[in-house]
Formats: sequence, C-alpha cells, structure tokens
Amino acid sequence: MSNHSAGGQIGTAIRTLRRFWPFAVPDRKLLIYGGALAILAAGIAIFIWHPVAGNSIQILTGWNRVVFCAASIAIVFGFYKHGFGLGRIFAFPLTQLGLATYGVYLLHPLVWQAFSQLFGLLHVQSTPAAMIGTTT
Repeated sequence: MSNHSAGGQIGTAIRTLRRFWPFAVPDRKLLIYGGALAILAAGIAIFIWHPVAGNSIQILTGWNRVVFCAASIAIVFGFYKHGFGLGRIFAFPLTQLGLATYGVYLLHPLVWQAFSQLFGLLHVQSTPAAMIGTTT
C-alpha cells in the first residue's frame, strides 16, 4: 500500500496526462480550428432549423430563449476560437467603427434620460419617435 494522499495521486495523474497529451492529438491547431468550425456550424444550424411558431413574444420566451441564447453563444465562441482574419481592408474600418460607436452605446441611456426630463419640463409628450427625432 502506498502512502500517497489524494492530492498527490491527482498531481501524478495530471503530470502523466501532460506527458502523453501531445501524442494523443496529432495536430492541436487543426483540432481547435475544426472544433471551432463545428461549434459555429451547430450554432448557425440551430438558428436555421430550430422549429418555432407564434408571434414575436412567443418565439423569444420559454425554452426557445434558452435555445437561441445557446446558439448565439456557440456562434460567438466559434468565431472567437477560430480567429478568422478579415484582412486590413475590412479590419481597420470595422475597428474604427466599433471604437466610434462604443461611446454612443455607453451614453445613450443618459441622453435618453436627459431628453425625457427636458420633454417633461417643456410639457411635451416623450414618445420614441420624438426622442429619436430630436437626438439624431
């Protein structure tokens, strides 16, 4: 009988797996890219072929919400792990667009609240059309 503790045995098992892992997976990069593409394809397939019926509220509530959230996460994760390259022609303008619009995304609740209060002081009804018309 050995006197190894459970922690020591787990450490030995992990060290053994680390030694044999490179031989078990012939090309790790290929495995990651293939897995990322499979996850991406699964997420897109769920959006295309998941059967839903009803109005816009029924489609996005209940189990459908869970399914579509999981599909969205799968698509984002697939793109993230694969690391698709867009090239400089697309990457630079999209990066600049993202940087420019992120501030708008962060500030829009404050601007909406300020205009709602301004409309209240002016005794004007605050409708979405009025808010969009005055803030664009």
